[in-house]
Amino acid sequence: MAERISAEQAQEEIKTNQAILVDVREEDELLNEGIAEPAVWMPMSQIAAGDPAYQKFLSTLSKDKKVIIYCHAGGRAGRFAAHLTQQGYKAANMGGLSDWVDANLPVKPWQART
Repeated sequence: MAERISAEQAQEEIKTNQAILVDVREEDELLNEGIAEPAVWMPMSQIAAGDPAYQKFLSTLSKDKKVIIYCHAGGRAGRFAAHLTQQGYKAANMGGLSDWVDANLPVKPWQART
């Protein structure tokens, strides 16, 4: 089981370059709700499929930097954080985008990928 982290703690670790934030929601969710401003996007559908884009993304992650993950409510984020932890990464579950929003942290609109 991966560590659970608050949005405020996540933001602090991102600001001090100790962590990156990853959104694992699907694109329709991002189009409807936006994305946390510092987040990178890697949807669970690509992760689950072992998609080449996911493999490339994984190769960019440092095992020295914490990977903080969120989704809509925390379920997918928790599963992916646990998976990364088993692979030797430092990972944490921030929960859902609503946790970020409730902490008054910045969200930007999502531009559809073509």
